[in-house]
Amino acid sequence: MDEYNPGNEKRILDLKNEIRRIKGQGPILKQKLILEKTNLDGVKMGTKNNGTKYSVRDNRNRIFTPDEWKKFYDTLKLRQQFTANFLINTGARINEAYHIRIVDCDTINKRLTFIQTKVKARLGERHPIPREIKISTEFSKYLRRYINNLPQEVKNNNTNRIGILSQPAFDIAMKKACQKSGIKDYYLFSAHQVRKTAENWIWSLGVKESVFTKTFGHDIDTATEHYLKNDTYRFSEKDTMHEIIGDWAERLKGEKD
Repeated sequence: MDEYNPGNEKRILDLKNEIRRIKGQGPILKQKLILEKTNLDGVKMGTKNNGTKYSVRDNRNRIFTPDEWKKFYDTLKLRQQFTANFLINTGARINEAYHIRIVDCDTINKRLTFIQTKVKARLGERHPIPREIKISTEFSKYLRRYINNLPQEVKNNNTNRIGILSQPAFDIAMKKACQKSGIKDYYLFSAHQVRKTAENWIWSLGVKESVFTKTFGHDIDTATEHYLKNDTYRFSEKDTMHEIIGDWAERLKGEKD
């Protein structure tokens, strides 16, 4: 697996230029994608009161197969790969991942703490509730190498964010990579599909519902209604899952209910 090395000054400059380009053209690209979707199956169009067009997907349960993920991942650029790898190995909402700081990453004990979590108003929550999760041995090593390669001025302040892409930037990158890797319904994919993919894989590898719902930060009703599918996977596909998320399922199986 190629790794993003933020210590490379030229690469950092290239990435900064790419970020500036995305920020400058993001709204234009997004509007273009939305307008193109009018002729695609599984997508409904709507118009807000202010005239802004928006799209609604009929199928919100589309997830990656292990083979699709590998092909998709290989088409991403290095900075995009880091965001994708982080999401598939944590199941985090991208807005939670975006705010992850160096200090939140305990790669020695193989744990992460999300500070900026979703506030569930229907449950009476008024503020984000921090959520600690286990991560795999393999991803812990990957994340440790990544942090060690950060520029010294970034590492000097461990409250700095680690560099996850924003949701708009990653959603644009995802659709391009999905289309390039041959996924015909690429327009059904967003960052949230990575979270749903991770939860389905963990479930299929035998982790108890009471454990993985705590890891993903929601209840079993939400998981059943909006996340879990009754897909069955071949042994070869489960082997590919292990290649991608390492021993994460095995570590979660050690959790108490």
